[in-house]
Amino acid sequence: MAAPSVCTFSSSLVNLSTKYKDVCRFLNCKRRLSSESHNNNADYCANLVRRYDYDNFLACLLLPSSQRTAAFAVRAFNIEISQIKDVARNELAAFGRIGFWKNALDKIYQNNPPQSPVALELCKAIKKHKLSQCWLENVIKSREANLADRPFKSIQELDDYSENTACSIQYLLLEVAGACTDKVRMVASLVGRCQGTVTLLRSVPYHAHKNKVYLPLDGLMKHDVSQQDIIRGKQNSNIKDMVKEIATLATSHLKEARNLKKSVPGSARSTLLTAVRLKYHIFII
Repeated sequence: MAAPSVCTFSSSLVNLSTKYKDVCRFLNCKRRLSSESHNNNADYCANLVRRYDYDNFLACLLLPSSQRTAAFAVRAFNIEISQIKDVARNELAAFGRIGFWKNALDKIYQNNPPQSPVALELCKAIKKHKLSQCWLENVIKSREANLADRPFKSIQELDDYSENTACSIQYLLLEVAGACTDKVRMVASLVGRCQGTVTLLRSVPYHAHKNKVYLPLDGLMKHDVSQQDIIRGKQNSNIKDMVKEIATLATSHLKEARNLKKSVPGSARSTLLTAVRLKYHIFII
């Protein structure tokens, strides 16, 4: 697999450095996080993304200032939902937290958000950019269906899960950019499905440390790999072949997205910058 283009990384880093001072003023990271004002709510969301989703934090920094606050709110919402499974004491508590966000989303669209920084900022983003409720609901429903500690049944099920989670977030970012057309959404879907697959592969050591395995069962069976092999951290040829097969799926999504990049207008390209880091992560996997 070819290494990522140095020029691609360099140009992104140059763009990032030119905006760095302005971004630091926006973040004001040294202030105590609080929900007392709009600025503090925005800072809370930005810092949440910086702490738990650093790649997409960097991608958000490169967005136009008119989109950045809303993008951080969308990403922060995604973090709130994605962490429920890991931070909840038990499955019942996890379902309770999912229920809170279902109700919160209804209240947000009624312009009566709960008094939490992420909900308040998401409400502002929805009003400003007319964000579709269906994409936010897809994230919640898919995470809810995945609360049980079981592997994906197949690579296709993993792909479908990514479509409803990572892709839905990409669609919302396109709406923030005012560029959510069918053609652009097709490219965003490919990037999102790549991201979902790469995220699963990168999280294997973390989950194995907690005696959990979410890799697709059809891949495990095809390559004669047991869940205990993953938990014990084995590095045999069967495991490497299985990981390579799953990574190849992510690569194919990314290549197809790159082939369609001419259909993406300039106003939408900055929302897909996460693809730069995805290529790097696939390479080192």
